[in-house]
Amino acid sequence: MNPHFFAYGSFPIYIIYFIGLICNKVGIEQAIIISRLISTILSISLIPLIYLIGSTLKDKATGLLAAIFTTFSIGLIQFAHFGTFEIWTTFLSTLLFYACLKFLKEYSIKKIALAGIISGLLISTKTSNLVLLPFLILVLFLNFRTSSSRVRQLADVAISSFFLIISASSIFLLTNPFAILD
Repeated sequence: MNPHFFAYGSFPIYIIYFIGLICNKVGIEQAIIISRLISTILSISLIPLIYLIGSTLKDKATGLLAAIFTTFSIGLIQFAHFGTFEIWTTFLSTLLFYACLKFLKEYSIKKIALAGIISGLLISTKTSNLVLLPFLILVLFLNFRTSSSRVRQLADVAISSFFLIISASSIFLLTNPFAILD
C-alpha cells in the first residue's frame, strides 16, 4: 500500500486504486479512466455545492447565478477531463467552506468533527492545504465572539481547535500512513 510517491497525498491514490479493483471485475483496467471519471463526478458535484453556498450567503437567485458560472467555468471543465488532484482540492475546500458557513450559523461538535474530517481529507490530498487550518481557527473565533468573557471565548476556541486538529490529524494518518512510516 506504500505509493512511493509523496508529491501528492495518498487519499486520491487509494480511492482510485480501490475503485480500480472493483472496475477490473467489469473490464475497466486503466487508472487514467477511473481518475478522469472521479474528476468528472467531483466537478459536476461542485455545481449544486456552489448553489448551496450562494443560497446560504444571500438568496436562491445568487445561488443559481453562482451555479451557472460554475457550470461554464473553463478551469472546472478542464479539470473534469483530466485525472488531476486539483479538482479533489477544489471540491473538498469548497465543501469545507460550506461546512464553515453552517458552523457559523449553529455551533455543534458534529460540525467541528465534519470540518476536521474534511480538513484531514484535504491535507491527505495535498499537504499544501495545511494553510487552511488558520482559516478554520478564525471561523472558531468568529463563532465564539459572543461568549460572555474573553477567557470563556479563548477556552471554547482552544477546546474546539484541539478537537478539530485531532479529527484532521486522525483522518490524515488513516489515509496517508506512509507519509509518516516511510
